[in-house]
Amino acid sequence: MLSMDDMKKILIICADQGKLTELSELIYKTLDLLNTKVSLINLLDLNLPLYTYPSEEKFGIPKELSPLSTACEEAHSFVIISPEYNSNIPPVLSNAIAWLSRANDDYRYFFNNKTALMGSYSYTGAANLFNALRTQLASLGLTTIGKTISFTPNKPINSEKLPNICKTLIKLTNA
Repeated sequence: MLSMDDMKKILIICADQGKLTELSELIYKTLDLLNTKVSLINLLDLNLPLYTYPSEEKFGIPKELSPLSTACEEAHSFVIISPEYNSNIPPVLSNAIAWLSRANDDYRYFFNNKTALMGSYSYTGAANLFNALRTQLASLGLTTIGKTISFTPNKPINSEKLPNICKTLIKLTNA
């Protein structure tokens, strides 16, 4: 068995409640069983202020970002669980990414050369979300794996396939 220091550290970032919190917790349990050090942050719990340049100039980086920035810094890879809003990235996730990109002199600091798995619950399957998120994360130096976790009201999550998708993430994670 791996020591805690040798384990790959994976951060699950959840950008919603309800079904996506359930999915995040299911992924957490799966990764935990696969000898990883996994942590979970729900962005809604952070209550981050809306990012604007004037607010950053006036108030600086908000203290509410600290748990997320520390967890991102320590993570070797990510699982990003998000709803699809109007075929795009939800404001809570874009806002968190904006703040993270400003919290270090290198805007790519928290994501560069790391890997992510994306997941969503969406009535449409979330393809537009995944495309938009892939583009945004690539600009920050993060590589997203091709497989995604997506379920709809008519297509429930296939929990039998989940360990294989998580194993792919672990295999592609640099530690």
